[in-house]
Amino acid sequence: MSTVDGLVAGLTLTTGASYGLDPAVDIVLTGLDGWDGGGSIRRMSTPRLNAPGDFAERGYRGARLVSATGEATFPTRAQAARFMLDAVADLADGEAGVLTVHNTDLNLTMHLPVYLDEVADVKLTGETDVSFSFDMIAPDPLKLGVPELVAVWPYSWTNTGTATGRLVFQVAGVFPHGFTITETLTGAVLAYTTSFDGTAAPLVIDVTTGRVTHAGFNLAAGLTTREWTRVLPGQSAAFDLFGVDATNPQLILKGTSTWH
Repeated sequence: MSTVDGLVAGLTLTTGASYGLDPAVDIVLTGLDGWDGGGSIRRMSTPRLNAPGDFAERGYRGARLVSATGEATFPTRAQAARFMLDAVADLADGEAGVLTVHNTDLNLTMHLPVYLDEVADVKLTGETDVSFSFDMIAPDPLKLGVPELVAVWPYSWTNTGTATGRLVFQVAGVFPHGFTITETLTGAVLAYTTSFDGTAAPLVIDVTTGRVTHAGFNLAAGLTTREWTRVLPGQSAAFDLFGVDATNPQLILKGTSTWH
């Protein structure tokens, strides 16, 4: 059984059971195609010169397509009409939303940034009954877990997902000569070699995107050594923060497990 949030503003949709805004409203999710599957594979094909076949090239995940369908029953026609208006408006301007699925069997919550791929199909099927269908596209097909924050030494985190985890470092304190973040197992180093005052706001290093920002400003030039750490499925990583003559140094590690 999976609980799905965020498809329609203010509503919770539940697979296999009735759940809604109040006991008088039944909203049932009847299908969530594309969520459990692995998605498409994108692979370039380069023919071998003067030889049969193609060169062996790795593939990459393509965008994920998810289709959510369901039914809702309301106490009055007015409530049903309001639901139809809200459902059609959800993500209709092309903005991004987040599809959240909670797997009750595993007690696991996952998030997927999505866009509406087609106009929502909403129909009045009875006096106060409404059917709905949302087709969504997720450009990044990986499902994200709930971020975990680690703020005490040894700053250790375990990726419980099935894909490479995502790391973000937040560094606070005063560093007159910069600082280093070292992965203790491999020795991989991130070295920020410019003086930095993170008293009011931390320096943020996003390992997935390579961005280095402080209060919204790009400080990537200061990160002169970039030995990025990849935390593979089921693996753990631990980190140390060091800065010469640093005052009140603090590291906050945000790790997010991901699933195919």
